[in-house]
Amino acid sequence: MRSVAAAACGPRSRIPATGTRIRSATTALRWKRACSSPEDTMTFFVLLLQLTVLSGPPGSPFPDSFNYAISAHSSERARVFGRPDLDTPVIGVIEQGGDFPIHEILEDRSCPGGHFLRIARSHFVCSAHFSPSARFPARVPVVAVDETMDSSLAWRRTKVATPVWASRADRLAGKPAFLLPRNAHLLYRKRYVTVDGELMYLSLKDYLVASADLEEASPSTFSGKRTDGAGDLAWAVVYRYPTVPVVDLDRGRPRRRLPDKTWVRLATAGPVERDGRKYYRLEDGWGVSGEHLRLFTLGEPPEGTAPGEPWIEVNMTSQTLVAYEGARPVFRTLISSGRVGTDTVPGLYRIYFKRAVQDVSRKRGKKVDYFFESVPFVQFFHGVFAFHSAMWHHAFGFPHSMGCVETSLRDAAFLFGWTHPRVPDGYLALTDSVEDPGTLVRIVKFPGHRVPTRFHPRAVPPEE
Repeated sequence: MRSVAAAACGPRSRIPATGTRIRSATTALRWKRACSSPEDTMTFFVLLLQLTVLSGPPGSPFPDSFNYAISAHSSERARVFGRPDLDTPVIGVIEQGGDFPIHEILEDRSCPGGHFLRIARSHFVCSAHFSPSARFPARVPVVAVDETMDSSLAWRRTKVATPVWASRADRLAGKPAFLLPRNAHLLYRKRYVTVDGELMYLSLKDYLVASADLEEASPSTFSGKRTDGAGDLAWAVVYRYPTVPVVDLDRGRPRRRLPDKTWVRLATAGPVERDGRKYYRLEDGWGVSGEHLRLFTLGEPPEGTAPGEPWIEVNMTSQTLVAYEGARPVFRTLISSGRVGTDTVPGLYRIYFKRAVQDVSRKRGKKVDYFFESVPFVQFFHGVFAFHSAMWHHAFGFPHSMGCVETSLRDAAFLFGWTHPRVPDGYLALTDSVEDPGTLVRIVKFPGHRVPTRFHPRAVPPEE
């Protein structure tokens, strides 16, 4: 039996009369799949024209109702709920300016817009924060790595302690919002204004800071390596700023030097003793001292891990991270865990909340101990402790953080997209769920370290 869409195609089909409304994009696409001839293709485009133009007010390219829309456009930042109920816990946040598919429309007067929209499985939003759109949902990430690395979206670092102003009026009145310490980082889009004869930079969040107190800051370009199997862990990273000597193991003489953070491949798994030091032979025959290498080791999957299940192990002694799918390593890189006094706590965790962009700071009134604006790719695994990118240093391979696990920007981007829960395009934040539980994270002091399970407490992550 032919479908209604198929029946509309063919030599006897009639193009619907002008003004007839097609109620959804799904209907139009069914017509397109059912049609094949040139005449049928013309039928489809007439239907699409009715969907995108004739369904809205005269002269408007946008539908006047979600019933006739292809997608929902977020007109402001919006919360995502697990059920169509404003009293249920928030499971995610959507950024302004995204287009999302409409799978279902549910009438609900508790929502100011009058409806809940189901934009994904068990993801509901209140229609008050959205407008009907004739655009197809686009795959646009909230944070584009290449954009944060180029000059159009630049980082600036404070050279000295400097005041931050919330507005031009506050600057003229001499009322700072707070005082930034030295080495705070701000993100800006090359916007600046002049206030009372002083050049001021406008940060991404419209903070005003004197340009004379800022200097350029460049994120690290270091990135980890994909791993095809256990043998690929023979790669190691040279670490010692600025360079490390490479030695002729037969004669014991330095032959050349390698820059800090250089990936090298080892010819042998074990070290070679020479002059009381341990050296590792490289594929080209030269050797590098073990004290100048960060080595990667294999870990056993946590008990109960399913075959192929993704999980991460962080080794705080070697300051390394290896990502696995089951027993197979797929990625490895350098990290910076907590420094002495703010050590990262060993344990077995799950990533429970992911946020594409998050301020990392500690404020006490108007006093700020540290401040890093709009840090990308934050993944919380234990209370307020998280994986996140670090643009303010290049010291990966050494403890440097206040308890979090820091990686380079490119590594943080890879891990954010690889781990669960998977954050849909256009979402600013998402919590884990029964349908999409967070990726397991095991943080150890050394290989084989038995650690306790610490899935709780799940402290609410700090708001921006």
